[in-house]
Amino acid sequence: KGTSPAFSIHSEHPSGAEYASYLEAIASANELNVKTKTEVVSVRPIGKSPEHPLFSVEYRPAGASSSTDSESSTTTVTARYVVWAAGEFQYPSMSKINGDNTAEVKTAANGKTEIPGSELCMHNSEVRSWAELPGDEFIVIGGYESGVDAVGNLTKAGKKCQLLASTPTWS
Repeated sequence: KGTSPAFSIHSEHPSGAEYASYLEAIASANELNVKTKTEVVSVRPIGKSPEHPLFSVEYRPAGASSSTDSESSTTTVTARYVVWAAGEFQYPSMSKINGDNTAEVKTAANGKTEIPGSELCMHNSEVRSWAELPGDEFIVIGGYESGVDAVGNLTKAGKKCQLLASTPTWS
């Protein structure tokens, strides 16, 4: 079966409600591990070698202030690979890590602050074959169509995934 809204719901230009139902159905049918209402705080390399990458992704409830966050409101997950499936018009807001491990955080054209460590992620537009990606554990950042599509394709390829989204786009 296809994953295009046009194919699945028989509408070339679905309404917001139709699109929300489509995303919810994809997540449910594929039993996707989706965390909504989250904000990714950082992505850090914690692996010992390039041959065996490992990343730490820290996230918190969306809207939580960094000055009021406590250990209990921040969650850290790890994966061998991180897919960046967020960013207006297919281009992610990414930061740069300097040689001394300090983050150079920039403000994107849309006014949003870029996430430290985002340059360590693979943007979904760079993926040629989901099945051929090395590794078996992935974290996908972004809950709109490209994020849900990435998790669906990775899951079909037998990979373990977790999706982090700032908003429940299909609610």
